[in-house]
Amino acid sequence: MVDGHRDDGPCILVADFEVPKYLDRQAKKACARVEGVLRVRVKGLRINVARTREDIERMVGQRLPAPMKAVFLAGQHAILIAQPGNPAEAYVMVAHELTHLLTVEIPGIQDLSIPPWFFEGLAEYVSEQDRFSTQLGRPLLENAARHLASEGRWITFEKTKDLAWWMSGSASQDEMGLIFAQGYSWVKWLAQRHGDKVLGDIHQALTTGKGFPQAIEILTGQSVTQNIESWKIGLK
Repeated sequence: MVDGHRDDGPCILVADFEVPKYLDRQAKKACARVEGVLRVRVKGLRINVARTREDIERMVGQRLPAPMKAVFLAGQHAILIAQPGNPAEAYVMVAHELTHLLTVEIPGIQDLSIPPWFFEGLAEYVSEQDRFSTQLGRPLLENAARHLASEGRWITFEKTKDLAWWMSGSASQDEMGLIFAQGYSWVKWLAQRHGDKVLGDIHQALTTGKGFPQAIEILTGQSVTQNIESWKIGLK
């Protein structure tokens, strides 16, 4: 039991202060959402709650780009979030970071050619970022993706940088904007075309050691680049 919250089920809240009563409920909803899309079972996830974003920065020893208020803790089967401002933010933070965590826990993840824009786009889609944009006070990612497209800026696969580069924090603000917005838009398009099931299929394929390009081609009948070109048509 942590601050009056039950510590059974897929996730365990850990905090040294009283957290909002809705957090436990929203965390469980987020876990269920991730389980449903990725078709995995979440068990024993520790959700460590800090008071502020600055507390997280001190704990992990690095600056977080705004408006980021949560991180996944690779190797610990845990995520770290700042106290949310409302239920929607709690749900989105947990679902987003849990999606990341389950992805990086795939054995040999760095050798599977997963582009940063899929890594982030999947987490944005699973956490239903655009659905809660008003409550989060953020612009719609789909609109941002279209704006970038109107400027002739597109994600690619052949020239994309790897996850090690992304996780090093070396991306510029412009690169981050492109990766988050168009990554989300591409994953959303893929799910609309093939159903959410394809996202779980991709995750399962990756866990068996298939690289991202191979998984996409097997599951969609097209290469990653061909899928990108088809997605572009609808975004222009």
